[in-house]
Amino acid sequence: MKKVLISLMALAFLATAVSAETHVFWYKALANNYSITDSLEGSAPGAILGPNLPADAIVHEGMIASNCKRASEFEIVMGNGDPTYNTNPARYGRSAAVWSKDLNEMVSTDTSLITSAKIRGEYQDGWSDNSLCNAGQLHFKIGVVDFGPQLTSYWGGPEYVTEDAAWQDYNNTLDYAGTVILAAQEIVTFTAPAARPQSGEEPSLLDKQFFELDVTDQVKWILANTCDNKGSHSGQYALCMLADATNSVYIGKVALYARETCVIAPLSSDAPWTTDGNTVHLVVETAAGSLVDAVEQTGYIKSAPRLELASMPNPMTGSANLYYNTLGQKGSIKIFSTNGKQIFSSAVSGQGSIKWNAKDLSSGIYAYRLTVGNQVISKTLILMK
Repeated sequence: MKKVLISLMALAFLATAVSAETHVFWYKALANNYSITDSLEGSAPGAILGPNLPADAIVHEGMIASNCKRASEFEIVMGNGDPTYNTNPARYGRSAAVWSKDLNEMVSTDTSLITSAKIRGEYQDGWSDNSLCNAGQLHFKIGVVDFGPQLTSYWGGPEYVTEDAAWQDYNNTLDYAGTVILAAQEIVTFTAPAARPQSGEEPSLLDKQFFELDVTDQVKWILANTCDNKGSHSGQYALCMLADATNSVYIGKVALYARETCVIAPLSSDAPWTTDGNTVHLVVETAAGSLVDAVEQTGYIKSAPRLELASMPNPMTGSANLYYNTLGQKGSIKIFSTNGKQIFSSAVSGQGSIKWNAKDLSSGIYAYRLTVGNQVISKTLILMK
């Protein structure tokens, strides 16, 4: 009898193990041939070397917009990072958000079957004399924000978010006190690892190590409120991490490689795991078959086609390609300086790209605008020389 009981318990354990599955939401992870199974133990608290994902993970490669407040569109920075932050508080209290197109197009048959969900990304240690990470406590709120209004007003809908998307583009705030969290708010204190000293030519201390943050409750809420279940909300949600800049105790800071453009200029003393800077992703553990594509399974209809406008590279050093889709109509692309002076204009129609040469212009931020009839899309482009 004991042998039979043990056998039944073993079978039950195996059935449970077999029925679990890992979903990874990572833009272009397979298309770019990332070695997502790479793993070694890391030195930072809870860190690993490489993504350390299972070989049988289900990878969703739709667009991810991962970005922060008070930093470039190519990294996530969270925290204060300086015990003297009171001398210049506008520089600190960095906060971040992550939006996944594919996550917002999934539904869960039973959210209780989701065992864990995490935001992950490789630490970006910075460069000599300017470490991007800082040891110490990092105190922030995490939660879900309704991202739909920003997606629609700025990009024309989730289908048209571009690789160079930055949170600043969305006419929204990321602030510990001011951001309205829609649901699943939690307070988290995280001890950030030490980065390279801010002097000399010391090598990076965080190369190939990955940060992760538990967002299980937040992902459960999102998957219970997408598509046909969105109610009065937009059905497009982002995960936010809002740093507290009001207490000098919290001097920890975390920076992650977050370049969905998949273009990176390696720093002089860094040897990161990533070769293109695109490391921010979501990992969701759940029972097999409990996450389904809402478009396929529920008849959810995507929004109608809208105008498109994007630039590459951004930031630029001399010239950039401006990509557009006017949906077959006639329109124009114009570029303006910060003082409102028009410095470029071109008629466009259909789908394509034009090259803008800025070799004779000064470094700065320029606005570029697509106008088709009474529809207008405006974005910013950074020129760095």
